[in-house]
Amino acid sequence: MFESIKGMENLHRLGGSSDFLGESAYRYWFLGRTGPAPAFGGDDLPAPMFGIDVRNGIGWFGGTKGVDLMGAYDSVNRSMDALISEVCPPAN
Repeated sequence: MFESIKGMENLHRLGGSSDFLGESAYRYWFLGRTGPAPAFGGDDLPAPMFGIDVRNGIGWFGGTKGVDLMGAYDSVNRSMDALISEVCPPAN
């Protein structure tokens, strides 16, 4: 998953003592198009569209630099709809 998003390729290797079971990968969420998983008769899952470090509130949306999601949320008057419109790529 990490290799699918520019800027996130090596983040899972930067573990910290506060990570669950000492594994940094647990703090990242990946979002993308849905489809049936191979275990349920589907093909390989599509590559994720973006990833989020849920502990630090940083998101990667196709660029090499992460976006401070809390800062962006504050800048759009704490509107979740406006945040999504501001930082997420359009879904096709």
